[in-house]
Amino acid sequence: MYHINDTIIYRGSGICKIEDIRTEHFGKVSGEYYVLTPVGERVSSRYFVPVGSENGKFYRLLNKEELDGLFEKAEKCEKVWIDDEKKRQEVFSAIIKSADRPKIISMIGEICEKQEEKRTAGKKLRAFDEQFLKEAQSLIENEIAYVAAIDPGEVRPYILKRLKIKT
Repeated sequence: MYHINDTIIYRGSGICKIEDIRTEHFGKVSGEYYVLTPVGERVSSRYFVPVGSENGKFYRLLNKEELDGLFEKAEKCEKVWIDDEKKRQEVFSAIIKSADRPKIISMIGEICEKQEEKRTAGKKLRAFDEQFLKEAQSLIENEIAYVAAIDPGEVRPYILKRLKIKT
């Protein structure tokens, strides 16, 4: 169970703070809801998530020590770049769906390495590889920026530096 003032990642909406946990009535349905407020947005949005249904919808934000551990785990992840494009798409898709942070960070590093290799050879990544890179970055960019206290635009270089990848 989460508590008031916990900072969480709400899938699809980013970093939110649990403002309240209260009973709400929506039409004929009533129950306990988490009241989420996005962090850092100028617009005052609110999300109501039924207590008990949060699994898969949101998860706890990392702290600085956990972020450091995340990179240690990412460095130990098995390499996932596969030359067979169809299989690579399947593997990348599975990693994105899993929301496994170390694997996502590792995948970002691998795609960036390949991107640099191709750029050096005067070529480009396949469009689907670039799309998976964007998706992976969007999943963790705000969380890493928030926890590491850096600008979201600095997250990719931060990841590559932490993984010791030269580009």
